[in-house]
Amino acid sequence: MTKILLSLHVLAAIVAVGPVTVAASMFPAALRRALGDSRDAEARASLRTLHRVCRVYAGIGVAVPLFGLATASSLGVLAPRTGTAGCQRVP
Repeated sequence: MTKILLSLHVLAAIVAVGPVTVAASMFPAALRRALGDSRDAEARASLRTLHRVCRVYAGIGVAVPLFGLATASSLGVLAPRTGTAGCQRVP
């Protein structure tokens, strides 16, 4: 089960983060183009598309930490620790 969760975590990270990175990096240039010519319908349409890509993939990106937490839970690394780790007093 851990291997499946880890695979889903990595796959979700690749699928969700890549398109948002590209769309976010294209947004400033598209915004400058749309502000430069307010009558340019193509520039406004491109802004709407980039915004929609960012919004949709950001929603999908919520799956990345969820799969990460599920993987960590199945590995048992989220269990509470007892005592003080690494803080030993020398007499």
